[in-house]
Amino acid sequence: MPTSLAAARRHYQPLLGLLADIDDERIMHLPPLATGFTPLDPLLDGGFRAHELTLVAGKPAVGKTVITLQWARNVVKAGGHCAFISFEHSQESLIGRLLNMELSETDVPVDETTRESLRRRIRDWISGTCTSAELLATHPALATAHEALTQYATRLFLVRASLTSTDLGELSTIARHVVGYGGLMIVDYLQKVPLDTNPIYRAQEVAAGLKEIAMADHVSVVAIAAVSEVGLEQRRIRLHHLDRSAPLIHECDLAMLLNDKAAAISQVHVAYDTRRLEDARDTTLLSVEKNREGPASIHLEFRKEFEGFRFDPRGSFVTDHLVGDPLYDS
Repeated sequence: MPTSLAAARRHYQPLLGLLADIDDERIMHLPPLATGFTPLDPLLDGGFRAHELTLVAGKPAVGKTVITLQWARNVVKAGGHCAFISFEHSQESLIGRLLNMELSETDVPVDETTRESLRRRIRDWISGTCTSAELLATHPALATAHEALTQYATRLFLVRASLTSTDLGELSTIARHVVGYGGLMIVDYLQKVPLDTNPIYRAQEVAAGLKEIAMADHVSVVAIAAVSEVGLEQRRIRLHHLDRSAPLIHECDLAMLLNDKAAAISQVHVAYDTRRLEDARDTTLLSVEKNREGPASIHLEFRKEFEGFRFDPRGSFVTDHLVGDPLYDS
């Protein structure tokens, strides 16, 4: 805080000075960071924005890390910079997921049996039982996938977070000096960021700290948030099912929830239609529940392709009634 009149005048500027700073720093000209998912990007008016905190939540194994890592990959593939900070997965595991993503998108013809053997080869490489040279010599599709990964490797930073040292100060350093102006920082996940405070208030203070990082360092922050024990028992999670939900909802600019479609839709749609039920089991719902800059309570759906650690990014709007909707609560 300013300690003198001169310092105060430097710290608190009149509107004219702020307008000049905006022109100097190009704050108003930071483009959104496209997720690569449709119709999500149009709904977000282009993608994630600098100075904003986005929360992503869902039950275990619903695809939170899958979708956020895929967003990170799409951002850097388009030329942006991103740090993916994980308290949950090793750097080697994340590299394996990325290589599987690229394998799923390669133009080299590969039948499904061969593709599965190539995925096993990736696991061998990650575990250290084969070298990079041996991996690339396995099949042209793997060499092509590896080459695709290297094209953005200098812009994507995979950070193995520590429960003792990767605190808000360290995250701010990463945002400022690694991600850089207008980039993306993804934290997996919020409740594991260490903070020496009352556990009751930890999530709120971490969320407030992440929002401050987004504002001060001119980056977009996406954080995965845990679901409460009550939420884990629900067929469809809602915003109030986030762990310490009220302060988190207050701090974030954008909140998106992931739900398995088979559990979240009303049973009137699938009770007597096994084909439709099977289709629902292969689909995840992404609900934009809060959006300070646009429409909210919008539900999208995307096909799971978890064998390739990805979703099909070509989604659609949900037309089925969901559990919890009026008149369709079963």
